[in-house]
Amino acid sequence: LVLNTTGILSHPGQFVVRNDNGNWYMLVCNTGENSISRLSFGKSLLNQPAGENLGNVGSLDRVTGITLIEDCQSFTGFVTNMNIVSDALTRLKFPNGLAGRVEGENAGNTGTLSNPWKISEMMRQGDTIFALITNALNGSLSLLYFPGIHMVNPAGSTLENPPPVYYSSPGTYTIMLTVNTGDSTEQQVCRQIVVIPGATVNLGNDKIICPGSDVILDAGDGFASYTWNNGSTTRKIAVNQQGKYKVEVENAGGCKATDSVVVMVASALQSTVDTTICSGERYFAGNQWRYTSGTYVDYFSSVLGCDSIVTTILVVKPPVAVPLGKDSVICPGDHIELSVHLADAVFTWQDRSHDSLFTVVQPGKYWVTAIKDGCSGSDTIVINDCPPGASAIWIPNAFSPDGDAVNDTFKATCHNIIKFRMMIFDKWGAIVFDSNDLSEGWNGQSGGTYYPSGVYVFRIDYEGAEAPGESRIQTGTLMLVR
Repeated sequence: LVLNTTGILSHPGQFVVRNDNGNWYMLVCNTGENSISRLSFGKSLLNQPAGENLGNVGSLDRVTGITLIEDCQSFTGFVTNMNIVSDALTRLKFPNGLAGRVEGENAGNTGTLSNPWKISEMMRQGDTIFALITNALNGSLSLLYFPGIHMVNPAGSTLENPPPVYYSSPGTYTIMLTVNTGDSTEQQVCRQIVVIPGATVNLGNDKIICPGSDVILDAGDGFASYTWNNGSTTRKIAVNQQGKYKVEVENAGGCKATDSVVVMVASALQSTVDTTICSGERYFAGNQWRYTSGTYVDYFSSVLGCDSIVTTILVVKPPVAVPLGKDSVICPGDHIELSVHLADAVFTWQDRSHDSLFTVVQPGKYWVTAIKDGCSGSDTIVINDCPPGASAIWIPNAFSPDGDAVNDTFKATCHNIIKFRMMIFDKWGAIVFDSNDLSEGWNGQSGGTYYPSGVYVFRIDYEGAEAPGESRIQTGTLMLVR
């Protein structure tokens, strides 16, 4: 039987024959004009074929070989191009079967091709497809193969009852069943498997909320249904009670997932601060600077955002008082005793001495600092030089009649005084001492009565030698310390 192929073939080379949907087709390489011809035989290869030259269907250049494989009713072909520059393969596609249009694209030099001459039939081993290519320039073979995907387990099976197939990633997959492989009765059945993403829900970490506040639990969008263990069926729920909350979600494909989260309610944060400061210092409490004792309350936000209450009990220590009295004068030959009395205090005078008594014998500036219970106080007195002929009187501010021969008597230091009277009164105004003698002082007792520690008032009436007959009065307070 001679077939009429006039006008269809031109220097024909390698060819393939396939049956598609009950009809036989032959694809032939035309090396002379870089084209592909298709011959259609219908239901039998004994028929006179109808042929057509499909032309250069896609980057064909000195086409020499062709192969074709059917995979799930879809055909794919490869053509070898013997161009010494590109040595490229052309991939053929048949979107509407072997009877429809043919599409071609450059598949590049796959497999270090060198003047590729012929390509073998495409063979399947497991889920991998192979083809061998001869290279005319260096007499070598190139192996072209297409490995199966690695997101399926198992990749394939020859068992009558195969195990389940698992897909590790969403996508569209093709699964093919071939029976009677290699026999004239071989048949294939293909199906597309659409693997949808599994359901995944994440409520996040456990939550801590403040009393009286709430938190929104969000299961995320994209699910067909939501079921919470508190009966809610919405995507989000507002929670203000302590407990464990669980949600079950289901996507459009029927896949389900669950997650849970624990919500805890923080306790109210309250604290008390006891603090003490010295007189004259300040402390921030009750939202402002404080200088006096009292109880003050502040409200703050904690790291959780909750209100915390801080109660400050502030105690301001009393001032450390060490009065040295008024400025005075000292005359030649006189001395003035400066004394401070404060229990459990440490004193420091201007000359770095630490006694409670300091004797002044010459004019100058004198000061003392006292430290008690961590607080300090100080005072300064100026002792001026006595003008010639002037009268002067100096009164101490305290005395301690404890029998230690130091500052046991309260008396005035006088200069050029011609008339003198000193009276001392207790807090009720009763006279406890009265004397006209400049050299006499009060020892803290009267008529066998020892007067207690405390503040007393004195009055001195005197006349100076520079102004006889001119009466003067000096009053003040003194401290008796036992």
